[in-house]
Amino acid sequence: AGLLDRVRRDELVLTHIDKGLAVLDPGGTVVWANPAFTAAAGADADPVGRPLFAALGGARVVGPDPAAAPPADPLAPARDGRPLSFRLHCPDAPGRPYLEADVRPVPDSDPPRLVAVIRDVTAEVVQRQKLDALHAAGRELGALDRDQLADMNTPS
Repeated sequence: AGLLDRVRRDELVLTHIDKGLAVLDPGGTVVWANPAFTAAAGADADPVGRPLFAALGGARVVGPDPAAAPPADPLAPARDGRPLSFRLHCPDAPGRPYLEADVRPVPDSDPPRLVAVIRDVTAEVVQRQKLDALHAAGRELGALDRDQLADMNTPS
């Protein structure tokens, strides 16, 4: 009875955690997902049985340099036993287009498994974009010479 009680307790905790949690096979296909992950995936389809990025609405890995090409196989480090984190852009997800994912290998699992934890970071990304735009505008204004600034002054 002790093992069954622990399993029920663990299931209760995992289904009520507010971060999206998914168990993946080594190929990156979702084999289990909690309700928060399913909600992040969207109401159209059950994420189970779908590749991670497809389950998240065609999400793509983005880095600090938007012009840089995403890695060919973003989950390779986790399959090799190394934890990794990355940001995802989900263009088809209104209201939460940016997610952060942490993917970790499950030690000694048979068959091998990965666990993915996702959280919505849209507010943080939008705030960073606004601050970056203000900083860029400040640099541009700072680079103007006196004549250019005088030309900007218009009588009211």
